Amino acid sequence: MDKYSQYNLTIDDFIRNLGVENSYNIFLLKEAFLSGNIELEFIEETVKTLKQIFLQMKNMSKNFAEKVYIEELESTENILKEIFNTMDYDTIEHAKERTKEYFVHVNDYVFEKINNSYRY
Repeated sequence: MDKYSQYNLTIDDFIRNLGVENSYNIFLLKEAFLSGNIELEFIEETVKTLKQIFLQMKNMSKNFAEKVYIEELESTENILKEIFNTMDYDTIEHAKERTKEYFVHVNDYVFEKINNSYRY
C-alpha cells in the first residue's frame, strides 16, 4: 500500500514535489548507501538523513507540498559533495533511472549538470 494519510497522497506525490534535482540527490545518496559506496565517516550522517527523509514521506499530510525540508536536502548535498568521486557508474546510472521514473521529460544534460556540481 503506497497511500499515506487521510488525504490519499502517495510517495509519487512527495517525490514529484521535491523536483528533479532534489529527487535525484536523494536517489543518489540512497543508491550509494545500498551499494556500499560510502566512506565510514559519512555512514552515520547518511543513515540519519535518509531516515528523516523517509519518515517525512511516511508522515506527509495535506500541507506537505508547502514544506521544504531544507536541512535534510542540504545534508544530502553536503554528503554527496564528499562521496561523489567514490561512487561507481552503475550507482549513478541507477539513481538516474529511478529519477526518470518520476520525471520522464528530463534529459541526460540535467543529470550531467548536477553531477558536475559534485565533481568540481
